[in-house]
Amino acid sequence: MKIAMVTPFYKKGSGVGGSVAELAERFAKEHNVHIFAGSVESLCTELIFHKVPMLSISSLLKELSFFVMSAVMLKRERFDIINLHYRPTAVSVDVVTNRGTPRAFLEILKTISTDQAPELPKRLVFGLNLMSILYDYPYKRGRHKKVIALSDMSKKETVKLYKIPEENIAVIPNGVDIEEFNPENRQRFRRQVREELRLKDSDFVFLFVGSHYRRKGLSVALEALSKIKMDDIKLVVVGRERLELEFFLQRVKELGIERNVIFVGEVTTGVKPYYAASDAFLFPTLYEPFGKVITEAMASGLPIITTRRAGAAELIHDGVSGLLIEDPLETDDIVEKMKRLISDDRLRTGLSIEARKSAEKLSWDKIAENTLSIYRSVIDRKQSE
Repeated sequence: MKIAMVTPFYKKGSGVGGSVAELAERFAKEHNVHIFAGSVESLCTELIFHKVPMLSISSLLKELSFFVMSAVMLKRERFDIINLHYRPTAVSVDVVTNRGTPRAFLEILKTISTDQAPELPKRLVFGLNLMSILYDYPYKRGRHKKVIALSDMSKKETVKLYKIPEENIAVIPNGVDIEEFNPENRQRFRRQVREELRLKDSDFVFLFVGSHYRRKGLSVALEALSKIKMDDIKLVVVGRERLELEFFLQRVKELGIERNVIFVGEVTTGVKPYYAASDAFLFPTLYEPFGKVITEAMASGLPIITTRRAGAAELIHDGVSGLLIEDPLETDDIVEKMKRLISDDRLRTGLSIEARKSAEKLSWDKIAENTLSIYRSVIDRKQSE
């Protein structure tokens, strides 16, 4: 099978690009796999890479140039399968993997008040609306044969926003590397990371991982932390925030929790040491098509608090393998669940064990085989048309 995978970037360990890498390297054992990417930061000799030239003058020009140039490059060869991952291209494809869209994000923005995050500049909202036109393109009738959603939540969203028949959408979650992310990392990294962050052994540490703090609920997490009012309860925030970092730093001061919050920023060496150094994972996201950080935390054996607005929450049995929040804007519910984890050792242990068991079912080998099954069904459909 000759497969083209179209992605904004290719980088192991990252979000979209990391998921593409996990799949592509497994496909390449038996198939001819081409990667069309705007940037490539991880090489694999078994893959054929095509770097898509982009104009970096602005985000919109970058998207437009990728849209056009990736299509030009794809048309130079014939592929059995073209699988689009997130950033759109100006040709019809066989499979679209829905990893989130600007249109879905704009819908979520309507639920966020200015107390939780500053109002987005009109220029940025205008840009998101323009990008929605591009990102809607592959979901139009005749532009794809099949859609892969990462969760049932994402499937329902795709049906609602793009009027795609349910039978044309398959649900295949992301996998997780259960060898890289595992509870044994605590012995390797816990003490070292805590010393670097000047955390005491007695501190109870909640971990938040992600960029785009607004969408992923950091404001709510900070407000919840401020209501607990205990000096030894800490929140470690890992991930880059380019647009609104100053707002969140100021919010921490306003809430009087400067001593409780540590902003680590982006880490280039991997986030697994921070899972190992933490006692629980707090991720009150407002919208997440999947949320690989949730499954990484589960594989690491961390008790988890997250919301049902994350696709990966469907993998959690509430009260058994994690604690789920119905409304991510309901701070009191988050506070209650945080206090339960802090005070109940038995609960934490049980959640940790069951979270790890659930993660073990998400091997990338299985996810890759399920994806190949979709490819084969699409090829059969094309041959019969």
